[in-house]
Amino acid sequence: MLNARIAADAGSLYLAVASFSMSLDESGTIDIKRFAFTNLANPVNIKTIDTNNTMAPAIEQLAVGAGRLYMIADATGNRHFHINLQTGYTEDLFWSNRGNYSIDGKGRVWLGQISMSGDSFVQLDSSMKVEKYLPVRYFANDDSTHPAPGEFIKTDKATGSFYMLHYNNAGNLAVFFYPSSY
Repeated sequence: MLNARIAADAGSLYLAVASFSMSLDESGTIDIKRFAFTNLANPVNIKTIDTNNTMAPAIEQLAVGAGRLYMIADATGNRHFHINLQTGYTEDLFWSNRGNYSIDGKGRVWLGQISMSGDSFVQLDSSMKVEKYLPVRYFANDDSTHPAPGEFIKTDKATGSFYMLHYNNAGNLAVFFYPSSY
Protein backbone atom coordinates (compact mmCIF):
# COMPACT_ATOMS: atom_id res chain seq x y z
CA MET A 1 0.00 0.00 0.00
CA LEU A 2 1.13 3.57 -0.63
CA ASN A 3 0.62 6.99 0.91
CA ALA A 4 2.25 10.17 -0.43
CA ARG A 5 2.59 13.91 0.19
CA ILE A 6 4.26 16.74 -1.73
CA ALA A 7 5.83 20.06 -0.76
CA ALA A 8 7.62 22.71 -2.81
CA ASP A 9 10.03 25.58 -2.42
CA ALA A 10 11.24 28.09 -5.02
CA GLY A 11 13.41 25.59 -6.89
CA SER A 12 12.14 22.08 -6.24
CA LEU A 13 9.21 19.78 -5.68
CA TYR A 14 9.59 17.20 -2.90
CA LEU A 15 7.75 13.89 -2.92
CA ALA A 16 7.54 11.58 0.10
CA VAL A 17 6.08 8.13 -0.56
CA ALA A 18 5.36 5.69 2.26
CA SER A 19 5.11 2.05 1.29
CA PHE A 20 4.24 -0.92 3.44
CA SER A 21 2.72 -4.35 3.23
CA MET A 22 -0.34 -5.49 5.11
CA SER A 23 1.77 -7.98 7.07
CA LEU A 24 2.04 -7.02 10.73
CA ASP A 25 5.63 -8.25 11.02
CA GLU A 26 7.07 -5.94 8.34
CA SER A 27 7.98 -2.30 8.83
CA GLY A 28 7.45 0.25 6.12
CA THR A 29 9.71 2.69 4.32
CA ILE A 30 9.40 6.30 3.30
CA ASP A 31 11.25 7.39 0.16
CA ILE A 32 11.86 11.10 -0.27
CA LYS A 33 12.80 12.53 -3.66
CA ARG A 34 13.60 16.03 -4.93
CA PHE A 35 12.47 17.06 -8.41
CA ALA A 36 14.29 20.22 -9.54
CA PHE A 37 11.92 22.41 -11.55
CA THR A 38 14.69 22.72 -14.17
CA ASN A 39 14.94 18.92 -14.55
CA LEU A 40 11.77 17.11 -13.50
CA ALA A 41 12.73 13.95 -15.40
CA ASN A 42 15.64 13.08 -13.09
CA PRO A 43 14.63 13.15 -9.41
CA VAL A 44 17.28 12.89 -6.71
CA ASN A 45 16.72 10.50 -3.80
CA ILE A 46 17.20 12.55 -0.62
CA LYS A 47 16.48 9.88 1.95
CA THR A 48 14.91 6.48 2.55
CA ILE A 49 13.57 6.06 6.07
CA ASP A 50 12.87 2.63 7.54
CA THR A 51 10.04 3.11 10.02
CA ASN A 52 11.29 0.25 12.21
CA ASN A 53 7.86 -0.55 13.56
CA THR A 54 4.80 -2.50 12.60
CA MET A 55 2.62 0.56 12.13
CA ALA A 56 1.81 1.78 8.65
CA PRO A 57 3.92 4.88 7.95
CA ALA A 58 1.07 7.23 7.06
CA ILE A 59 2.48 10.60 6.01
CA GLU A 60 0.28 13.24 7.58
CA GLN A 61 2.22 16.35 6.60
CA LEU A 62 5.21 17.42 4.54
CA ALA A 63 6.61 20.96 4.60
CA VAL A 64 9.83 22.52 3.36
CA GLY A 65 11.75 25.61 4.45
CA ALA A 66 14.84 26.89 6.21
CA GLY A 67 16.98 24.23 4.51
CA ARG A 68 14.95 21.36 5.94
CA LEU A 69 12.09 19.07 5.09
CA TYR A 70 9.58 18.59 7.93
CA MET A 71 7.44 15.47 7.97
CA ILE A 72 4.90 13.96 10.36
CA ALA A 73 4.65 10.28 9.55
CA ASP A 74 3.19 7.33 11.39
CA ALA A 75 -0.23 5.95 12.08
CA THR A 76 -0.54 7.99 15.29
CA GLY A 77 0.97 11.29 14.08
CA ASN A 78 3.63 11.32 16.80
CA ARG A 79 6.79 10.79 14.73
CA HIS A 80 8.34 13.94 13.37
CA PHE A 81 11.24 13.90 10.95
CA HIS A 82 13.46 16.93 10.31
CA ILE A 83 15.64 16.26 7.26
CA ASN A 84 18.58 18.51 6.35
CA LEU A 85 18.31 19.04 2.59
CA GLN A 86 22.08 19.55 2.16
CA THR A 87 23.34 16.54 4.09
CA GLY A 88 20.34 14.21 4.39
CA TYR A 89 20.86 14.09 8.17
CA THR A 90 17.55 13.16 9.77
CA GLU A 91 16.26 13.85 13.26
CA ASP A 92 13.56 11.38 14.28
CA LEU A 93 11.49 12.95 17.08
CA PHE A 94 8.55 11.61 19.05
CA TRP A 95 6.24 14.57 19.76
CA SER A 96 2.71 13.69 20.76
CA ASN A 97 1.77 17.32 21.41
CA ARG A 98 3.11 19.10 18.31
CA GLY A 99 2.12 19.27 14.70
CA ASN A 100 1.10 21.48 11.78
CA TYR A 101 4.41 22.74 10.39
CA SER A 102 4.48 25.88 8.31
CA ILE A 103 7.20 28.19 7.09
CA ASP A 104 6.65 31.95 7.04
CA GLY A 105 7.85 34.38 4.35
CA LYS A 106 11.25 34.74 6.01
CA GLY A 107 11.85 30.99 6.31
CA ARG A 108 11.01 30.68 10.01
CA VAL A 109 9.43 27.42 11.16
CA TRP A 110 6.14 27.50 13.08
CA LEU A 111 3.95 24.72 14.46
CA GLY A 112 1.00 24.18 16.74
CA GLN A 113 1.54 22.80 20.24
CA ILE A 114 -0.97 21.40 22.72
CA SER A 115 -0.03 21.32 26.40
CA MET A 116 -1.56 21.22 29.87
CA SER A 117 -0.76 24.92 30.27
CA GLY A 118 -2.62 25.77 27.05
CA ASP A 119 -2.42 25.58 23.30
CA SER A 120 0.01 27.80 21.42
CA PHE A 121 1.76 28.41 18.17
CA VAL A 122 5.52 28.10 18.57
CA GLN A 123 8.32 29.42 16.41
CA LEU A 124 11.45 27.28 16.23
CA ASP A 125 14.94 28.65 15.70
CA SER A 126 17.49 27.09 13.34
CA SER A 127 18.50 24.53 15.99
CA MET A 128 14.81 23.56 16.48
CA LYS A 129 14.56 25.16 19.93
CA VAL A 130 11.44 27.16 20.78
CA GLU A 131 12.07 30.83 20.11
CA LYS A 132 8.57 32.29 20.54
CA TYR A 133 5.16 31.25 21.93
CA LEU A 134 1.83 32.70 20.80
CA PRO A 135 -0.79 31.38 23.24
CA VAL A 136 -4.31 30.65 22.00
CA ARG A 137 -7.43 29.49 23.81
CA TYR A 138 -7.64 26.40 21.61
CA PHE A 139 -7.13 25.37 18.01
CA ALA A 140 -9.88 25.77 15.47
CA ASN A 141 -10.50 22.07 14.87
CA ASP A 142 -11.13 21.23 18.54
CA ASP A 143 -14.86 21.57 17.89
CA SER A 144 -14.64 19.54 14.61
CA THR A 145 -16.22 22.31 12.53
CA HIS A 146 -13.03 23.77 11.03
CA PRO A 147 -10.09 22.43 9.03
CA ALA A 148 -7.63 19.85 10.32
CA PRO A 149 -4.29 20.91 11.88
CA GLY A 150 -2.53 21.27 8.51
CA GLU A 151 -4.83 24.22 7.84
CA PHE A 152 -4.06 26.22 11.01
CA ILE A 153 -1.07 28.07 9.57
CA LYS A 154 -0.88 29.40 6.04
CA THR A 155 1.45 31.68 4.10
CA ASP A 156 -0.02 33.79 1.32
CA LYS A 157 2.51 33.04 -1.43
CA ALA A 158 1.62 36.22 -3.37
CA THR A 159 2.15 38.67 -0.50
CA GLY A 160 4.30 36.68 1.94
CA SER A 161 1.78 37.43 4.72
CA PHE A 162 1.30 34.76 7.36
CA TYR A 163 -1.98 33.67 9.00
CA MET A 164 -2.65 31.43 12.04
CA LEU A 165 -6.24 30.35 12.70
CA HIS A 166 -7.32 29.84 16.34
CA TYR A 167 -9.92 30.67 18.98
CA ASN A 168 -9.09 33.64 21.20
CA ASN A 169 -9.74 34.03 24.93
CA ALA A 170 -13.25 35.36 24.25
CA GLY A 171 -14.06 32.10 22.45
CA ASN A 172 -14.24 33.74 19.03
CA LEU A 173 -12.61 32.48 15.87
CA ALA A 174 -9.56 34.68 15.24
CA VAL A 175 -6.43 34.93 13.12
CA PHE A 176 -2.91 35.99 14.05
CA PHE A 177 -1.68 37.98 11.04
CA TYR A 178 1.88 38.93 10.21
CA PRO A 179 2.82 40.93 7.10
CA SER A 180 5.77 39.78 5.01
CA SER A 181 7.93 42.46 6.68
CA TYR A 182 7.55 40.85 10.16
